[in-house]
Amino acid sequence: MAHVACVFGGTRGIGLAVAQRFLRAGSPVAVFSRDQKNVQEALKELASEAGVVHGRKCDVRNEASVREALAWAEDQVGPVHYLVTAAGVGLDRLLAQTSEAEMRHLFDTNVIGTLFCTKAALKAGMLRRRQVSNDLFLPAPTSACSSIGGNS
Repeated sequence: MAHVACVFGGTRGIGLAVAQRFLRAGSPVAVFSRDQKNVQEALKELASEAGVVHGRKCDVRNEASVREALAWAEDQVGPVHYLVTAAGVGLDRLLAQTSEAEMRHLFDTNVIGTLFCTKAALKAGMLRRRQVSNDLFLPAPTSACSSIGGNS
């Protein structure tokens, strides 16, 4: 049986590239985005890869949405062996110019969303099956490792 990959934030950037790599390696993939239009565009792009790909809207800032998405993936695609949390947002401005609402949106998506995805996978037993090894991948953009003038 192929190892299924769930990629939150799998419709653009790092997440889309990771989804493509899983498909090329023969893994069925489920991609998620909070924007249904992004899901549809990614499914069209990923259709050119060999393999099975599914997609659905999911807002990682909402714990129930994440639980429902993982349950849907297990039902539609199969037992999940790989969890990738690539959903994230950035701010293209100086920290001093960033509103509290923008900071909360960034934190809720990038940090809380990752925690919701990991928690849901653990509670569902997806990351502790004994028959196979499971992996959790938490990518970080290069901006997480470098300073930006005025923000450090």
